[in-house]
Amino acid sequence: MMSAQNGSSLVDEIHKQVLGGVADIGLIELLRTPARLATYSAIQSPILAEYSLLIHKSFLRPKCATATCVNELDAFTIPTWVTFLCLLFVVVCGRRLSQRVAAYLQPDSKELCGYVASAKLDSTLPLEVAHHCEMTPTVRDGRKLVLSSTLVFILMGTVCCCLYLTSVSIVLPSQLTVEPFLAAPFSSVEQLLRTDFTVHTTTGVLGQLLASNDPELISLEKKMITAALYDDEFLQTMADFGKAGTRTTFLAPRSSYGRVAHFTCDFVEVLPNLHSASSSPYWFRRNSQLYQDFSERFQRVREAGIVELISERYADLYVDYFLRREGKVGALCEPRRIPDKPTVAHRTVGMDDVIFTFSAALAIALGAGFGSLAVEIIIHHRKRKGNLIMFKLNRERI
Repeated sequence: MMSAQNGSSLVDEIHKQVLGGVADIGLIELLRTPARLATYSAIQSPILAEYSLLIHKSFLRPKCATATCVNELDAFTIPTWVTFLCLLFVVVCGRRLSQRVAAYLQPDSKELCGYVASAKLDSTLPLEVAHHCEMTPTVRDGRKLVLSSTLVFILMGTVCCCLYLTSVSIVLPSQLTVEPFLAAPFSSVEQLLRTDFTVHTTTGVLGQLLASNDPELISLEKKMITAALYDDEFLQTMADFGKAGTRTTFLAPRSSYGRVAHFTCDFVEVLPNLHSASSSPYWFRRNSQLYQDFSERFQRVREAGIVELISERYADLYVDYFLRREGKVGALCEPRRIPDKPTVAHRTVGMDDVIFTFSAALAIALGAGFGSLAVEIIIHHRKRKGNLIMFKLNRERI
């Protein structure tokens, strides 16, 4: 019996002994290929290995030329910026007007409230006038009258600006064909076959691809450069070729992205989930009694759901240990898909795209803000006029 420990040389030795028929049982994760299964009996892992094609970041290019694409912020024409600034200008002017009206309505003369202090002793002073003069702030008090229309203008300005920007953000992806700025040299196996890129993989993966019924995957054979194992040497080659700018790609399982990050942080997924490979962690002599006994026990453990937990936990610990030792962060260093956030547009945003939203936002701001201001002016004038008449009548009696 041979088990895998630290060091790629020992793994190579285990691989040779298991496949050569020397060992009775081998504990090593190997892909299930027809050639291997013809020599050994193996217990299939309940977890499939998802293989994706990785490419170095240096091969990513702008998706479109400068002549046909513009940056997202540059997509706005001058008239659209003017309309947005006009909306802000209306809101700011309305707020300033509301503040000026509040200053005008704020009592600052003895004509209305100057004699309140001396008239309080007179029982004939109307309670409404005294209460109004006591509760209404004056400029001399150091307080300012704030109309509700000021708050309405602030609220409407915020709502309208959000409405305007939301409308534009909806127009951009739906009507302007906004797309990611970076793209790989190919986006499918068919396109890959027409390029001069090669594909690095292992003999086990190649064997599974040839045994599949997918003609596209089988056609990748002429592009492939195979290695015996997916080990440290394979990953070091991956890092070296990436730095050298060699036009090649690497077919790697997603479960090994932590190991990839240990060697290099410069690879991205170009063809995710290209192949789902089945593997086996336990290999026995062909049809041996040991295989029969162990497979029954393994089946019971698998049904209990323990195998998946152990496998995932081991992978997490392995990745965390090596990345922490190198001072790396897995989320930033592991291969990820090419960013698909919209960064460019195929045309600019014109008045036709924003005229309806601008008109609606302007109508809301004017209707709500100035309507509220007009109502407040009328109410304050009526209240002030009534109190002034009552106060003058009372002064004559005093």
